[in-house]
Amino acid sequence: MSRRQTPKTRPYEEKSLVEKQQDFKRHLRTYVVMSLFFFVLNATTAFGAWWFYWPMLGWGIGVILQGLSLYGPLRDADSTHQQEQLEPLPDLEDRYPGMELKELQTNKPYREEDLV
Repeated sequence: MSRRQTPKTRPYEEKSLVEKQQDFKRHLRTYVVMSLFFFVLNATTAFGAWWFYWPMLGWGIGVILQGLSLYGPLRDADSTHQQEQLEPLPDLEDRYPGMELKELQTNKPYREEDLV
């Protein structure tokens, strides 16, 4: 399996902000390469009839909207502070019955002098 393939792709809404930005950069690179390809194809085959800008215009609208939703005024208000979702920690009182919650939070399983 190559680096870009994943066994199960997640929906776009479930991806983190960093993953969405990586997807946008990949999409933008593909758009630029395909624009050059369509331009060269049009220039070498249809002399005088320019059509390459029509597919690039339609595709470009999608690229622009995706970029604006990540970097521009269309982004979510909380997307700048979005963090990876962490699994919730198990309830400490359930794991250590008989101990008070305050004691569990302050009791350290290590000594300060052992830290490097």
